[in-house]
Amino acid sequence: MAEQLDFSALAKRKAKKERQAVRPEPKKKEPGEGAKLKPVMFRIKPAAKKQFAILATELDMKQQELIAEAMNLVFEKYEKAPIA
Repeated sequence: MAEQLDFSALAKRKAKKERQAVRPEPKKKEPGEGAKLKPVMFRIKPAAKKQFAILATELDMKQQELIAEAMNLVFEKYEKAPIA
């Protein structure tokens, strides 16, 4: 009696090639405002982080926007241009 051929590996390979063929190309990001910004990392007490996140939510602002506002207030306090 003839052996049964296993075509499951072939079917999987074909399916993978088909998925790759229909996969859209990733969108290319154009440099925008985010390209001009630099990340800043600092340590803060967990309670202050939580309170800051709550405040940003209450004001319907992004935390980044609120940080920029705070930095501008510090700049003005020390007679610097508010450029954040």
